[in-house]
Amino acid sequence: MKKPILFILLILPLIGCYGKKVHSDFNLSIYQFEEMISPLPEEVRSLIMANPEIFMEKLSLAMAGPEELLWLVDKDQGLNPDYAPDDLEEISFYGITGTRDNMKLRKIIISPLLSLFQSASQMGYHLVVGSAYRSYSNQQALYQYWVEFLGQEQADRESARPGHSQHQLGTTLDFSPIEERFGELPEGKWLMANAWKFGFSMSYPSGMEEKTGYIYEPWHYRYMGVAAADLVQNFFQGNQQLFLEFFQLRSAFLKPLWLGKQPPH
Repeated sequence: MKKPILFILLILPLIGCYGKKVHSDFNLSIYQFEEMISPLPEEVRSLIMANPEIFMEKLSLAMAGPEELLWLVDKDQGLNPDYAPDDLEEISFYGITGTRDNMKLRKIIISPLLSLFQSASQMGYHLVVGSAYRSYSNQQALYQYWVEFLGQEQADRESARPGHSQHQLGTTLDFSPIEERFGELPEGKWLMANAWKFGFSMSYPSGMEEKTGYIYEPWHYRYMGVAAADLVQNFFQGNQQLFLEFFQLRSAFLKPLWLGKQPPH
């Protein structure tokens, strides 16, 4: 009888560990947590497992924000032709420099964008918006232009089809100059290192075309909220596409287990 008793004594701590909640905001056990992240690449899983509580804390904060900040908009999933945010504002009204008049972004991102611009300016960097919100019809005309100029195959690497552009969300902008060399400019390097701290994430990083479907675009940033951008930067190795795919895949599982989190004021 000693062997079964010994086995039970050895296994009890493991049962307790796997039954313990990962974070107080979620009714989620360690076992469920490990299953949830199992499809992710090994490097990403390792980063998450090193700090599971911090990961779930950031995820809880991200879930507390407007859901459209985390909508997956890519080559496969798009927006309705009539989708348009109802809080678009002209950025020039707030003193944000653009390359042309009447450029608009959602009001929800104006404050963090101003903070980003002010911080860059204090460091001696001059940021300029080169492109902002685009409607479905705007994107349709732009995409057709690139098809005629580059051909279908190359256009699909460099331009989103109508309905599949993050710019239609109103939370995405291109910094000027809209050229690959932007990544080597002081402003581009500063953004790569610091934009996530203000809630902005580069959508199409270098070396990720196989995952994102698009060439390297160091000028293209999407506002996701600070918590989500932190997750992309520090757990998903800068791969926004991977994070958004993960979130979409797991959100239906997570939401019933989420106990709620109020974002900090």
